[in-house]
Amino acid sequence: MMKPYFEWMTRFGVVLFLVLALPLHGITQEEETSVTPKKDIEQSVKDQLAALLPDAKSLNAQLDGEVEFYGENLYELIDGAAGIFHDYDFVALGHAVYKRDESDITVDIYFMGKPLNAYGVFSIEGSPDYNYVDIGTSAYLEDGILNFVQGSYYVKISAYGNDAEQVKSLMKEFASSVSSQIKEGKELPELLKLLPESHLVAHSKGYNLKAP
Repeated sequence: MMKPYFEWMTRFGVVLFLVLALPLHGITQEEETSVTPKKDIEQSVKDQLAALLPDAKSLNAQLDGEVEFYGENLYELIDGAAGIFHDYDFVALGHAVYKRDESDITVDIYFMGKPLNAYGVFSIEGSPDYNYVDIGTSAYLEDGILNFVQGSYYVKISAYGNDAEQVKSLMKEFASSVSSQIKEGKELPELLKLLPESHLVAHSKGYNLKAP
């Protein structure tokens, strides 16, 4: 009489194990298939960005290390701020550090795919209260930073040294070098030209790619 009971319990145990194991198996499969491999930056884009970086020799400077490129791994360079750039369909970044005399200069050129995206992220990080200078489409110069937008590129230059005025002069020099290499014009994107100019607060135009 014990044998049928034992067989029944054995079968019940096997069924129970399979029922409990199936969801775990499903989760594992889902996690494995949801991982999307990172896209490599196309070589043509790397070449495009490298051609825009300042020539160290012509600026009496030295390149400190290798030129670096970032795509989907932008967070490795700027951590929490990377999300803002990805919100504007960021494509790739060319990053280089230079030395001249006692100053260090960092040049970051963000390729945003199209002018509206570049201007959008530039406007997000800027403010009408900043000190604007005549470089590219729009540019501002503050202590240790000079950011400007031109065409599909958002360029961020930072520097430090013992002489604050010399540092500002250096950043302008490096920014002008990059601007001269960008083949796209300095005009505002067409969509932004539609905004009325009457009583407009200077340098307040912006563009949001995604709804707030």
